[in-house]
Amino acid sequence: MYLSPAVTRTALMKDEMVKKLEDVHILLTKLYRPQLPSDNVERKGIIQHLEFNKQKPLSIISAPPGYGKSIAISQWLEYSGNLYIWISLDVEHNDLRTFLIYLRKALEKIFPGALADTSALLREITLPPPEELSRILINDLDSIDQYYIIALDDYHKIHEKQIHHMLDYILQYPPRNMHLSIISRTVPNLDIQKIYADNRMTTIGIKNLAFSEKEVIDLYKKQFNTDLPKEIAGSVLDKTEGWITALRQVFLMAQQPKNVDPILSNIKGNPGLISEYLVSEVISIQSSEFQTIFLAASILNRFCADLLDFIMRENITEGGQKISCKEFINILISNNMFTIPLDNVNKWFRYHRLLQEILQMQLNTMMDTEKITDLHNSASRWFEEHRLIEEAIEHAILAGNAGQAIKVIKENWESTINNDDWLAVQRWIGSLP
Repeated sequence: MYLSPAVTRTALMKDEMVKKLEDVHILLTKLYRPQLPSDNVERKGIIQHLEFNKQKPLSIISAPPGYGKSIAISQWLEYSGNLYIWISLDVEHNDLRTFLIYLRKALEKIFPGALADTSALLREITLPPPEELSRILINDLDSIDQYYIIALDDYHKIHEKQIHHMLDYILQYPPRNMHLSIISRTVPNLDIQKIYADNRMTTIGIKNLAFSEKEVIDLYKKQFNTDLPKEIAGSVLDKTEGWITALRQVFLMAQQPKNVDPILSNIKGNPGLISEYLVSEVISIQSSEFQTIFLAASILNRFCADLLDFIMRENITEGGQKISCKEFINILISNNMFTIPLDNVNKWFRYHRLLQEILQMQLNTMMDTEKITDLHNSASRWFEEHRLIEEAIEHAILAGNAGQAIKVIKENWESTINNDDWLAVQRWIGSLP
């Protein structure tokens, strides 16, 4: 007996389709934890607290932007030596299948062949009911016989109820060797009352993340290799309440201890206003060429030198561009100006999210709407040329250019479907106005 060529061919094609489906649109830079900055201050108290409680199934690190949540967990993962995976969540992860594909891909990096049964379900066109899927996922996670940590960054971007329910179910019956660490600006939308009451979770909040006076002094020493007098450190701490982003901005502006007090005397208001004021001051001391790129880059959720050169060349200011975008990025990194590398080869970067939000506000006041639209259109064209379709569509829509977004979809949907990535096409169409 033998299978007909048609059946054999179909089976082989499905096997190939599965491999494509499971790896589509995986942006590997979302699986890297943040690199520790050159002026990194070790958060010993947080590391020890998390390490002491790591046998509990859950830790939640929750605070507004600028408190160093992600860096604190990145430190813990580096210094503790625990096996871990890291996923930087984004709006695309609100699709349950996409969320699970990223989880499987991340776990396979440290445990080859992990989540075998869950992977089999991801090959089906329709996923099983969430509860059944959760049971199979729990068994897959429990079959891993080494201790490991799953770190989910930016969880506040997740609003899909199926994902919340799946994590609730996992935490109700947690795998033996797994610890889930959730990093979020807000308290995650999970049913954690029982697990909290049973003392099976650890929380890290603003009070834990805010810098102490000693850490303020350590940060200044790391940045400028000189001591900050204790009384000045006390004044800085009093004004900023240990808010790390504000501390960095003050030191970036001051450079020398004698300049700290005059800067502090001008700081009034709530933390958001303080940061806005400090960023505007940081911008004002830079060259006009630097300022232009600094602000323009805020429209991008990630950037590289080639991309910045392209949008600046298409939207060049009078007098020409006197600084290359590669030099611009080098200045950002060497001066610790709230820029985070996204890969291990220093090609892609992003701004600290709080800085990006403030720069966007500054951009809206300093540049007219038509020019900002032009920046988005240029970014869309660059992403399209480099086959980064999702971002090409995103910036076309931000430019109010639905026609360009539709054009990009029309030119790419068929090849994407043929690559068995119908989920991506579904997202593209769903993003249209």
